[in-house]
Amino acid sequence: MMKQILLPITLSIILFSACTKKDERPSVIYISGTVTDKTTSSPLDSVSIELIELRGSSIPRISTILKIYSTNSAGEFSFEFSQNKELYSYRVEISKEPYIREYVFIDKDLENQHFNIQLIK
Repeated sequence: MMKQILLPITLSIILFSACTKKDERPSVIYISGTVTDKTTSSPLDSVSIELIELRGSSIPRISTILKIYSTNSAGEFSFEFSQNKELYSYRVEISKEPYIREYVFIDKDLENQHFNIQLIK
């Protein structure tokens, strides 16, 4: 009899826990990083840092530039943004002529994220 009572209670707790996991994602994500030249390790200033929102589950996804930032003279950048917890994913595109463009994807479950990007000519 005790097993018959405990099993439904245990299953209810597990299901409730699984349903509430979605809301644990941070509403604001803080991004920072440093961009350097891969060959010389020198910091790169005025590098374009684009925050991109990706929609859809099939390829190609619909992408929208949300904001464009730039590195300072030390090659550093930082910004924060409010994420849509359910529908979208995000990436950062890093570019500067004559370097090859780089991409990093944002982990929607981590509030603070830091990237060290090395660009190649």
